[in-house]
Amino acid sequence: MQTIFVLFLAFMIALPGNSCGKEKVSDKTKSEKQESSQPRESSVAHRRVPEGKWGGPHVRLEELADGADFEFDCAHGRLTGPLLLQNGRFAANGTYVRERGPVRADGSEQGQRVYFKGEIEGSRMTLTFSLAEDFSEAETFTLTHGVEPRLFKCK
Repeated sequence: MQTIFVLFLAFMIALPGNSCGKEKVSDKTKSEKQESSQPRESSVAHRRVPEGKWGGPHVRLEELADGADFEFDCAHGRLTGPLLLQNGRFAANGTYVRERGPVRADGSEQGQRVYFKGEIEGSRMTLTFSLAEDFSEAETFTLTHGVEPRLFKCK
C-alpha cells in the first residue's frame, strides 16, 4: 500500500504546473497559436468562382483568370474581371452579342450591356441573366462545374 502511495505522490510531483487548472491545456504548438490569432486571408479577401467550365441546359460559362466567357443557344459574350464570391453569391456585368441575323462584314460585334448574378453551392451554380439592370426581365439557369453544356445553336 505504501508503494502505491509513493508512486501516486511521485506522479503528482512530476505533473506540469498547468495541471492544477491554472492554464487550459492545449495541444497546439506556439506557431499554430500565432497563426490562429491572425485573421485568415479568406476572411479578408473575397473567394472566386472556381475557374474552368460550367455547363447546363442552354448555357456554358468558362471562368478564366481575367473574367468569364459565356454562351447561350443564340448568343455569347464576356464578363470582365474575375467573379468574386461574397457569402456564396456574385454579381457581374459584361457584353452580350446575339448570334442570329446578319453578320457585319468587318467581323466586329455590336454587343449590349448584360447583368449577371449568381450563387454557388458546392459544384452547382444558379445563374440569373438580364439585359435590364434591375433584373425585371431575367432568365435563370443551373450549371454544374466541369460539365459540358447542352447548347442548341441558332442558324
